[in-house]
Formats: sequence, C-alpha cells, structure tokens
Amino acid sequence: MAGAERALAAGDTDRAFSLLYEQATKFPHGRLAARRDLTHVRTLCRAGKVADARDEAASFSAHHADPTLQALARAACPSLP
Repeated sequence: MAGAERALAAGDTDRAFSLLYEQATKFPHGRLAARRDLTHVRTLCRAGKVADARDEAASFSAHHADPTLQALARAACPSLP
C-alpha cells in the first residue's frame, strides 16, 4: 500500500494502479482493503477518470458503512459530488 501511495503522490498513476491491483489480488479482503479502495478512488481521479472515480466512490460507500470512510471516499476527488 505504501508503494501505491508513494506512486500516486509522485503522479505515477500507472504504477499506483499496478500496485493496487497486486495488493487486491494478494489480499482481497485484508485489513487494508478500505485503504486500498480509497487510494484507488484517488488514483482514478488523478488519472482523469472522474466518472470511474464517482462509480468507485459510490461502490465504496455501499460496502463500507462507516460514515467517516464514506466521507473520505467522497472527498478523495474534488470533482465528485
């Protein structure tokens, strides 16, 4: 996860997507799944895939009942409602 977040911070969305996919494949229901999903929404937004980010944020909110996590998903991309 740290590598994906570093890649995103550096603007390397392709690398971030790759590392997120790798983490999701190895640990689909691991304890970092929510963090991974939030990072994925942020990466989609940074890559200019706002419609996909919007869909992913909605899916995130449907799967994570925690209002704090839902707010983080919505705030992950300023272009999202």
